[in-house]
Amino acid sequence: WQPSQRQLQIASTLGVLLLAIGFYRIDRNRPYPGSWALLPILGSFCLIFAGPTAWFNRFVLSNRLFVWIGLISFPLYLWHWPILSYMRIVESEAPAPYFRNLAVLASVALAWMTYYFVEKPIRSGGKNTLKIAVLASLVTALGVAGWVIHTNNGMPNRTAAQADGVNVWNNLAFAKSCKSITHAPEEDDWCNMGNAPLKPTTHVLLGDSIGNAFAPMLQAYAEQGHDDAFVFKQFGRGLCHGMPEIGLPNCKALMTAADMYISQNPSIKTVILASSWPQYFEGFEREAMSDVSKEQFKTAFEQYVVHYQNLGKRVIVFLAPPEGVNPRACLVRSIRLKKTSNCNLLKTDAALTDGEYRSHFLSFLATKQVAIFDPFRYLCDEKMCNVTDGTYIYYLDEKHFSVFGGQFLAKVASDELKQLLAKPQ
Repeated sequence: WQPSQRQLQIASTLGVLLLAIGFYRIDRNRPYPGSWALLPILGSFCLIFAGPTAWFNRFVLSNRLFVWIGLISFPLYLWHWPILSYMRIVESEAPAPYFRNLAVLASVALAWMTYYFVEKPIRSGGKNTLKIAVLASLVTALGVAGWVIHTNNGMPNRTAAQADGVNVWNNLAFAKSCKSITHAPEEDDWCNMGNAPLKPTTHVLLGDSIGNAFAPMLQAYAEQGHDDAFVFKQFGRGLCHGMPEIGLPNCKALMTAADMYISQNPSIKTVILASSWPQYFEGFEREAMSDVSKEQFKTAFEQYVVHYQNLGKRVIVFLAPPEGVNPRACLVRSIRLKKTSNCNLLKTDAALTDGEYRSHFLSFLATKQVAIFDPFRYLCDEKMCNVTDGTYIYYLDEKHFSVFGGQFLAKVASDELKQLLAKPQ
């Protein structure tokens, strides 16, 4: 079968359209690779099938600029990815547009040099035996180097690697199953059995993953030995602020079980409420509460506090920690793109993320004689919020404390915690 010129023209036009649609519709929110990958694949197939006689192929793709880009396309592909990746690594976040543009220009320049001074000489000329021997040696050396780095789990002598080895980037040590009280399958569980699981519980910490992030602080406080009678447990699930009537179903299941546990254990004298209050009150990422107003959340929170007071429990509220941290930027690196460090959190930025929930909460809590603990007081001065002591980083991500963050708070807030957590008289 010999396609006609008209059929080739249709194939070329279809190929351009498929590529254009793919360029317009495929973004980071679509699963890729997947069915959407068929668009650029079929588009490229149609353009190749159309051959050199189709109008777009002959007058656009055959343009000297496009031909030159095609010649350097493979080395360009090889160069741009490591350059952009390493830039992101040294900045611990996406580099500024200025640096990304420089990376593209550098990739084009290096691709051109690679094509003309490496690829062309290798592909043409004599001494093929020598070329093969050199290339084989280089590939072998790269393979050995990769194997050594993989075996050593990276390059552990680097300063950044040493700091990365000291710090942790998950809270698996404190985020445990909630089956002990729910007797049900795990659903984004963030529970912790506390400092003395076999002793009668005196304090229960309720909330979401932010509540769980306070568990290392309570653990460190218990280890200080200020109060041998202090025994805590923590119950939480992701996006579970503790108010089942306006929360997710799995939150209702957990809070129902926690409520029963608290009401049936007379040894429990104190209930601590800790969650990402700005997220729910201000509407930041409010996946669980898309139709809940500030006033509705405030009312539910007040009922939540009164409920536990009516059970005869003392209530303490842990306010939300400063948010907006980039903890991996605190890893010291020998190369940086800019002089300023990303390992900073301006108090003004943290206050902006913190929102307005405090003004609504604090007046009510004062009338109910509910004590509060404010991490801002110990992590922030007038200008900056503390993220690290130089070796240990206090956060796992933009808002969750690490074990070291909990230990730091337990140390610097020791006196206040002794007063807050003391057994009621």
